[in-house]
Amino acid sequence: MKFSTVVFLSFLTIFCLLNLSCYSQNYYPTQSISSEHNYQRTTRFTERLQRSIISVIHKPTGRIAGSGVIIKIQRKKNTLLILTAAHVAGRLKEEIPFCLGKVLYSTLRHTIPISWCSSDYRVLYANKDMDLAILTVVIDPAIFFLPYTSPLAAGIGPAVHPGVSVWLASNNAGIQNVVTTRRITQVVLTKESRNCYMLDGSIDPGASGGGVFNNQGRVIGILIGYLNRPPFGIPLGTGALAAHTSDIQKFLKYIRSTNAYL
Repeated sequence: MKFSTVVFLSFLTIFCLLNLSCYSQNYYPTQSISSEHNYQRTTRFTERLQRSIISVIHKPTGRIAGSGVIIKIQRKKNTLLILTAAHVAGRLKEEIPFCLGKVLYSTLRHTIPISWCSSDYRVLYANKDMDLAILTVVIDPAIFFLPYTSPLAAGIGPAVHPGVSVWLASNNAGIQNVVTTRRITQVVLTKESRNCYMLDGSIDPGASGGGVFNNQGRVIGILIGYLNRPPFGIPLGTGALAAHTSDIQKFLKYIRSTNAYL
């Protein structure tokens, strides 16, 4: 082989290796940046859901007895309008002292030991058949300016079909600000002849009254219980039960027609 051929092949090899190195350096960081962007976007989304959840707290023990979703904020009155389950609101009518608020705010990016709780609440209306209730709570105006923890209202979204992935935000198992992804497995008919969403997986005490959200962060259901055996009118299966979007819309429509809060 001629010397000039050897030199040419050597230069060609070095050129190819340099190009391959540049390609690797340019390609993999792009993937990493894309993954980091998706992670940050998901983190911001879950933090929005966490800010729209409020806890029902048993004052003597600090135990979380339920959840609620903030659907409207009245800044002039320092009032939050909360949508929750009727059986959770029923606890607030008992003589046991409860309050509404947050004990500790913790996310993937922030852990802030800010505790606030208000006993200045009122149950406006509860429908036991739908297992839905609406209540108001007056809070300290300074809470609106807390970093990363200020309340955020969630709108009501359209109904979804089985097979759709959704987000659950609640105080599951007494742990605040739990956000998980689930899938709607079916729409079941209860013994009261009303539709409910059934979701895969279970929920634990404290989750009742929490929200089921679509990918736009809008409420499409309220957690009302867990199915572990087939009651009348419900097919066999297990999973979390949530009030259907149609019931929420009917419930809020009735509230708007009878109350000035909505």
